[in-house]
Amino acid sequence: MRIALLSNATVDVLAGMLREEADVWTAPGAGAWLETALALPESLVAFAPDTIAVLIDRRFAPAGSAERLDDALAALKAAFPRAAVLAPDLAALFADLGEDAYDARLW
Repeated sequence: MRIALLSNATVDVLAGMLREEADVWTAPGAGAWLETALALPESLVAFAPDTIAVLIDRRFAPAGSAERLDDALAALKAAFPRAAVLAPDLAALFADLGEDAYDARLW
């Protein structure tokens, strides 16, 4: 399985865990999720992911980027019609987990 991770937060730990079972591609540069989705890098196209996870922590998203999420998801689905494109609601997950969900040292 080939998984692409796009995020506005650090996904290094998650990527490392996933690499135990899958090939993982991460977006170049911190917070480059939107640019990556709208202007696909050749490395992502060549990677040809089976699954694309867009992980956005809205607490750190610049104003207006939430609205752009729909544009990013549409662009990814059009570019990779056979891939599962996922954008889980991290705000709900963080609310369920409380303060334990966030560690400022790892942001």
